[in-house]
Amino acid sequence: AFFLIRQKGTELFKIVETFGLPLEELRETAFRESADLIQRVVAGNRPVFSADGYEILKSGFPKDSRSVHLFPIGGIDRVDGILVLLNTSLPEEEALEVAFFCSQISLAVENRHLSEERVERREDLLYLTEVLRAIASSMDSEGVYSVILEKATELTGAAQGSLMILNEGTLELEVKAAKG
Repeated sequence: AFFLIRQKGTELFKIVETFGLPLEELRETAFRESADLIQRVVAGNRPVFSADGYEILKSGFPKDSRSVHLFPIGGIDRVDGILVLLNTSLPEEEALEVAFFCSQISLAVENRHLSEERVERREDLLYLTEVLRAIASSMDSEGVYSVILEKATELTGAAQGSLMILNEGTLELEVKAAKG
């Protein structure tokens, strides 16, 4: 058995832990989301079983694999990881128990994602509040432009920037603030 975890920003799943298999031999093994069995798990976000040797090999599993059970771990609309059981005969009741176990792990993963998202949104809101306070405290428009540019460059990490406004009379952009 082993756990596959999706590599951030890619369609690759890499082995992060094995049980009963030599991890060192498998550590560099990666599975593409487009591989037949992996794709079926990801697309359906539900367990998949196969005893088809050709399908198993084509998906990239070890050559001596006679059967494979794949259980998704992730959120409602995504698969972040997969529990893989090789060469294991699972009665339907046990497969349901493993699927339930993976759904519990999925809840914890989803909670972690939601918590991270909440923290990011809170930080964005605090930043926006800071920008609005700075704008409200500056009465002249030139000062407002400078504050907007300063906060925008802080947010993006830019060393330089400029804020341009369209002059509706001349239809030209005018630099209202510059940094760097």
